[in-house]
Amino acid sequence: MSTPVIQPCVDKHFTISEAKWEREEQPNNDDFKPAVVANVGERVKIRLWFDKNDIDDEEDNITVTAKIIDAQTNEVLMPINVPLQGDAAVSEPFTIPTEGDWEERDLLVSVVKADNSLLREDYSHEQSTFRVNKPWVRDAYFARKVVDVAENGTSVSFERVRGSILGKTVYLVVETLNMRGENLQVAATNPLSQRPSLLLQIEERRIPSLQGTGTIVIRQPERAENIAQNAQELMYFNGNQYAAERVFATTIGNFAALNNNAGTHNYTNLEADHADKAIIKLQLRPENRAAFDRLARETNENINWQILVQRANTERASFANNHKLSFTGTFLERFLVANRNFYEIYHGDSTYNFLAEHNNERRRIGYVGNNQSEQVVYFYYDQYGNETRIAECARTTVMGRHNGVQVDINNLPAGGQREAAPAGGSAQWNYIYANGNIITTGNHMNGEDDRSFPGQLRAMRYTQTGIYVNLIRMPDVLNINIGNNIVIGYTFSPTQRRFCSPESFAAFVGVLGQYELGDITCTGMCFGDATGYPSVTHVNGNSVDTVYLIPFNSTNMGRRDDQRSLVRAFRDWNFTQIIAGRRYNWLHDLAHSNDAAHNGHLHSGLFNVNTIDNLI
Repeated sequence: MSTPVIQPCVDKHFTISEAKWEREEQPNNDDFKPAVVANVGERVKIRLWFDKNDIDDEEDNITVTAKIIDAQTNEVLMPINVPLQGDAAVSEPFTIPTEGDWEERDLLVSVVKADNSLLREDYSHEQSTFRVNKPWVRDAYFARKVVDVAENGTSVSFERVRGSILGKTVYLVVETLNMRGENLQVAATNPLSQRPSLLLQIEERRIPSLQGTGTIVIRQPERAENIAQNAQELMYFNGNQYAAERVFATTIGNFAALNNNAGTHNYTNLEADHADKAIIKLQLRPENRAAFDRLARETNENINWQILVQRANTERASFANNHKLSFTGTFLERFLVANRNFYEIYHGDSTYNFLAEHNNERRRIGYVGNNQSEQVVYFYYDQYGNETRIAECARTTVMGRHNGVQVDINNLPAGGQREAAPAGGSAQWNYIYANGNIITTGNHMNGEDDRSFPGQLRAMRYTQTGIYVNLIRMPDVLNINIGNNIVIGYTFSPTQRRFCSPESFAAFVGVLGQYELGDITCTGMCFGDATGYPSVTHVNGNSVDTVYLIPFNSTNMGRRDDQRSLVRAFRDWNFTQIIAGRRYNWLHDLAHSNDAAHNGHLHSGLFNVNTIDNLI
C-alpha cells in the first residue's frame, strides 16, 4: 500500500503515516484490527494517522477531507470531512456503495486539508489504494471428483459433467469470489416440477352461467423468493451419511463433503485450489422408492436440471454474468438426468466407500434399480475414489433354469423342436419342448484336462424354475486402464456363453479390479436363455469360468502368485463355489473344492447377492 503525503508548505507539514479501513463495530481507539478488504454494502470507517511538526491542533482546528475515488473511472464516490483529533482522524461510518461492477475493483483514498491551505494546488500527491470486494457467485455446476496421487502429495479436482443417472453420486460445486467462509443455500430443480400449478381466481365480471357476478380466470401464481419452492429432494451427504434434503446448506471453504468414511482426507491442495468453492456431495435421488419411481416416470434425456444458489444470510451477491446484486441466482446448463439401472463397485481398500455393512464388513457393491429402463451401467471406484465407467449392458428377462441333468444323447424325448445353438463353442443343437424344458447337445471334453473340440458328445436337460431372472449381455472384450497400472479386462475364448446375471457381472468387475492385470481369458457364464451347456451349474449366469494362467505343473512362481491372487479375489468378492482342478493342488487351500472336471478351467460360482447394498 502506498502512503499518501501532504506536501509541506513553508515550515509546517502533515505526513499521513497510515490510512486504513475499519469496520463499524470496532471501537474508536488504537486497539483495533484494520479491515484488509471491504465488502460492498458493508458499514466501514476510515482512520488516518498523521505525523505532525510545528502545528497547533487547537489553534488551527484542522479538518481533513478524504475523497473516496473509483480507481478505474477516477470518479469521486464520496467526500468525507474528517476532524483531526490528536494524531488521528476517524470518519463517521458509511456504507460502501452496492451499485456498479466491483469485481476486482479498487477504491482510492485521496487526502487533502479541507481548505487546501497546506497543499499547493498543482502538487500531485500520492493516493492510498484499498480493495473493495463484491460477493460474487461465478458458477455452479455438477461434477465428478478426480484424484491425482503424486510424490508431492494427493490432490483433488472437479471435472464438470453434462449429465448423469438418476440416483447416482455427483458433486455440486459453487465457485465464488470474495465470499470465503460465508454460508450458501443451494438447491437442484427438475424443470418438470417447476411448471407452476394453475389456479382458479374469481374476478368481478358477470357470467350468465354463474350466479351473481364473477368470472373464472386461469393464471400462473407468482413464484416466491423462497429457494425451497420446487426444489428437488435429493440425498445430501452431511459428512458421514446421506439424508434427504431439498435445500443444501453449506459454507464456502468447508471440505466435509470430501471426507472419507473415517471422517478425514489426505488432499494437500484444498486451501490452494478450492477455498473459494462450496462443495456439496449428492445422490441424485429422493429418499423413498415411491418418490423415486414417480421422478423416474417424469425423467427423460431432454430435461435440463437447474441449480439455484442464494446467500444463506439473505445478503445480496452477484450471480454468474449478472453484474447486478440479487439474493438468488439460477444457473442453467445442459445437465441431463437419464433413467438407467446402475451398479457402483468399490475397490476393497477404498476409504471413500459409504455402503452399508454386511456381517461386520462394508459392502463393496451398491445398486440402484430403475423400472423405466432395461439398460445397466457399471461404475468402478478405485481406492482413491476415482470413478471409471466400465460398461453399459442391455438387460433381458428370461425364465430361470434348474441345474442341468445329463441325459442319454441317443434316446432324447420325442416332441422337441430342434434349433441351432448359438454359433461358437461346444453347444450344437437346442431341443425346445412344450413344457419349457430345453435339451442342449454338443461336444464335450476330449479328456479330463482338455476342452478342445470336437470331442465327446453330451446332452444336458435344463428345466424351468418358474421364476424369471435378469441377464445382461457381457461386453465381448473388456480392457480399461483405470490408472496406477491397474487394468480391468478380460477376453473370451470361443464361447457364446456371454450372458450373466447383472449382480454377478458387478462382482466379476470387482474381481478384475482387485486382480489388476487384465490378462484373463473367460470361457463364459451362460447363454441368453439361462442354460449353461456343457456345464451343470452355469445356469442363470451365476458362475464364471476362467482359463488357468499357467499349466498345473509350471514352476513359474510369479504366475503362480498371480493365479492365487485371482482365486483370492473371487473369494473376497463373495463367490461361494470356487472349484479348482484336482491337478492344481497348489490352489486347493484357496478353493472351496476340487475335481478332475476342472483341470482345464477355474470355476467361480454362486455369487452371494445378499452382499449387495440396494440403495433404494
